Amino acid sequence: MLTTINVLVPVFLVIGTGFLISRTDYLPKSVWPALDLLCWYVLFPLVIILSLSEADLSSVPVRELGGALVVSVALMILLLFALKPLLGRWIGMTGPEFTSFFQGTSRWNGFAALAIVQALHGEEGLVAGALSFAVMVPILQVVNVVVLSVYGQPADGPPRVFSFRALLNQLARNPMLVSCFIGICLNRLQWNLGETLITTMELISSSALGLALLAVGAGLKFNAVQRARWSIMLSSMLKLVVMPLLIASACRYLGVSGLPYEVAIVCGAAPTAGTAYIMARQMGGDTEMIAAIIAFQTAVGILTLPLMLYLLA
Repeated sequence: MLTTINVLVPVFLVIGTGFLISRTDYLPKSVWPALDLLCWYVLFPLVIILSLSEADLSSVPVRELGGALVVSVALMILLLFALKPLLGRWIGMTGPEFTSFFQGTSRWNGFAALAIVQALHGEEGLVAGALSFAVMVPILQVVNVVVLSVYGQPADGPPRVFSFRALLNQLARNPMLVSCFIGICLNRLQWNLGETLITTMELISSSALGLALLAVGAGLKFNAVQRARWSIMLSSMLKLVVMPLLIASACRYLGVSGLPYEVAIVCGAAPTAGTAYIMARQMGGDTEMIAAIIAFQTAVGILTLPLMLYLLA
């Protein structure tokens, strides 16, 4: 439990640092949108390519673990779409707010989860974590791009009109999806990128998580917590409690046990991804709401993640 707490506390502190810096004149305000673009188009894609291309997936039950994760994610996605009309009637949730609610509930902080499983189980845990990453990230990226394409509202443009062609264009240009595809292809083809190229990519991408979390803190506005407190509470309960329960049930049904099972629980109970804020800014989501969800889930996740791991593992 202490290992999990030690990983998540610094994440929350970095978010707080970004918030404090953005509230001073230490840096120009124009820095933060530029930082969003750097993380979105360069840093995180490099991290994903490296993680997926170097993962050894032969030592884990790929079909069973992957199946359990796919089933769990699908059930959560269906639940969120079922809740949408109810949330619209009960609390007047708008389209952009729903995109942030959807991201906050469905996505997960893969990098924090990988750090936790590596600290808990070493290289073997990292392999199972990389498999979970490879399975969950492409599915969640596609679904969230669809949701943002349909319900997002760009701040500086006309209302978004959904079309299948526009959706395919969004998917093809999404750097996270492209990086997942490249990483998986490199893994399956067993292409060696070479030590020089790998080292270069590692140096560039090593700051990705920290910079993304600073950007989250800079976008945090506490009035959003008050404005959308019920949405934030519901999103956090579904993400931090219901999602690990779904994954635990699916794993047990499909016979996943031992270390892969524990890794799946960690992935399910991890707070939502810091990149959700960057994606919301780029595609017309409610940035204030998703920043508040990320900060709240990270703070609460310090307690709920080790608790869920203790109760379910």
